[in-house]
Amino acid sequence: VFKFFLIFFAGLLVFACNSDDDATTPTPPTDDGIDPPMDGTDPPQEEEPLFLFSSLLRSPSGDVTTIGLSEDLTETPDLSDTRNLEFPARADIFGVNGAGYFFVHTGEGIVTRYDLNENDEIVEGESLSFAGEGITSIVTQSTIVLNEEKAYIIPASSPQAVVWNPTTMTITGTVDYAQSEFLEDGFSFRQIVPTSDGQDIYVVLDYVNPDDALGTRLDGVYVTKIDTSTDQAVRISDPRAFSDGQWMGIAPNGDKLFFSHWDYAFITAGMDEPFNDYVFRIPSGSDAFDPDFQLSFSESTGIGRPVVAYGLLSNGDAVIQARVADAPEWEQTFDGPFFEYYIVRYPDYTEAVLQDQVPDSFFNSNRVIIDDDMFLTTFDSDFVARLWRFSADGVTRVLEIPEEQQILNVIRLR
Repeated sequence: VFKFFLIFFAGLLVFACNSDDDATTPTPPTDDGIDPPMDGTDPPQEEEPLFLFSSLLRSPSGDVTTIGLSEDLTETPDLSDTRNLEFPARADIFGVNGAGYFFVHTGEGIVTRYDLNENDEIVEGESLSFAGEGITSIVTQSTIVLNEEKAYIIPASSPQAVVWNPTTMTITGTVDYAQSEFLEDGFSFRQIVPTSDGQDIYVVLDYVNPDDALGTRLDGVYVTKIDTSTDQAVRISDPRAFSDGQWMGIAPNGDKLFFSHWDYAFITAGMDEPFNDYVFRIPSGSDAFDPDFQLSFSESTGIGRPVVAYGLLSNGDAVIQARVADAPEWEQTFDGPFFEYYIVRYPDYTEAVLQDQVPDSFFNSNRVIIDDDMFLTTFDSDFVARLWRFSADGVTRVLEIPEEQQILNVIRLR
């Protein structure tokens, strides 16, 4: 059961006091079971859910992105809806769930705001260029919109976050977290997808040697925490070897869990080396990694194969992808759809439940979090993208559009 598909109405029993005999008489309910307000106004009505999706159509004549609306993710969206937007080539969408507005990035570092009017029509607003900040390419998963007054663009290859106002569409500042001592030692910088935890933003950092064909990394784990109330950055690190930071998940108890990226785990699938699919932890309320916590899903679950984690569901369950048991040994990066999906149960992470309704996929999947659910885009042997909703109740395919279309992203507008 998914909370953004259900609308609950609680019937309130309002009693009117009689000053003469101190008796109470219940107000008769309306036909729909909702009592009328005491002031005679109409009761508030909850709005129907509305989602925004983007899909890409590739063709020899050129790519086209459709950005459209859907009232129900379980239904096939109408790609011909007159409210939809179309863009040549690829256009990325991002925003904050439930806000009623969103942003489109079409390239060159330019972001355009779009709002919904009272008729649920998409209205184009102002645009903002980040080119002056040296940003010409924006990864939408590296954008965080906190509220109507504050948002962050975190570039992939520059250790400086750009702060901007999504209402006035103006740049308001920057947060510099450069680690020059590492950059001067021959390691280039890149950041992995950031995660917001209320007031704080966690950016998993990565330092690689650009002259090394294997991308030798600086040993250790590096995370920058940005306090959004002050825009001050603090570096948190751990000396243990960690193979690429990829996702951060927040457990129900507030712990921050950091998962190893797929690079090392998958390219060593046919080698005599440990998988190194480690998970490290920053305990709730702490600014330091727990030196006594180190978890391997491949070991704890007994899967015994290369594993990559995509993060946590709201109940703490982990969504992971593991190489199938009979897959051939690794020979090249994209070696086929040889990876299957599991949900690993919180808090012990010893029980792994195979989600066999999801076809085997390449290891490269996009991740979107909406409320209590995680949405993953999987790619089949023809690189056709499908969108799946992972929740505590299981996995279902959503937004089933024509086969030639590829789902890119989804946002809940309300």
